[in-house]
Amino acid sequence: MASEIAVSAADGVMEVRFARPAKLNAVTAEMYGAIAEAIHEFNRTNALRTIVFTGEGAHYCAGNDLAEFLTIYSLTGGSPWRQFLEALAGIRKPVIAAVQGRAVGIGMTMLLHCDVVYVEPDARLSAPFVNLGLSPEAGSSLLLPARVGHLRAMEIFALGRELDAETALAWNLATAVTAPGRARSTALETASRLAGLNAEALMQTKRLTVGDIVDIRAQIKAECEAFIGLLSTEETRHGLAALLEVRRKPRT
Repeated sequence: MASEIAVSAADGVMEVRFARPAKLNAVTAEMYGAIAEAIHEFNRTNALRTIVFTGEGAHYCAGNDLAEFLTIYSLTGGSPWRQFLEALAGIRKPVIAAVQGRAVGIGMTMLLHCDVVYVEPDARLSAPFVNLGLSPEAGSSLLLPARVGHLRAMEIFALGRELDAETALAWNLATAVTAPGRARSTALETASRLAGLNAEALMQTKRLTVGDIVDIRAQIKAECEAFIGLLSTEETRHGLAALLEVRRKPRT
């Protein structure tokens, strides 16, 4: 399993940790594949009751690794990215996330698949897809408007609005704002509590509260087609290359 994804399991709880702090936990293809593998293991292991996503260092996840956007990125069936998206959407047991610092792009949209989200006071959530010449992913084009409404979703997707911790809480994107440095421990405490409850009752409750209104996998497929179509355009690739160059320049 990729060293930049740390997976551990104990007492019914699996923790999947983004472990690439030097790059703000930006996610590579190898990391996506490792997360998908961990989710599959979680799903097929009855003794594991709850999964917790965390990030090492000052930030939860800065989104996709931009360098890979311009080289090997693919959302076709079987690609690591697609495997991750479909695995995430298919989790039937409780999913928890602990967020500190930045949660950008997939770092934010994956939270929409979580049942409990703890954020620290310095958390900043954003998914500025249009600013990057791209469109939403991870089923977020359905899940985010359902959660916050169309107008607020467009603020995030199109206008690039960044949400602080209190706004994320007010907009139903977070369960609670913890004390500084306490999101992960709070998430693991909650996971331990859930792991001790009736597993089937929890799964049925999640199924019923999420509902069967939309086919998330079909939406993910449509999003992938739109995303790749945009990524292949000269305008988007030029914009991403320019942004990557800015990020590579040493700060003075």
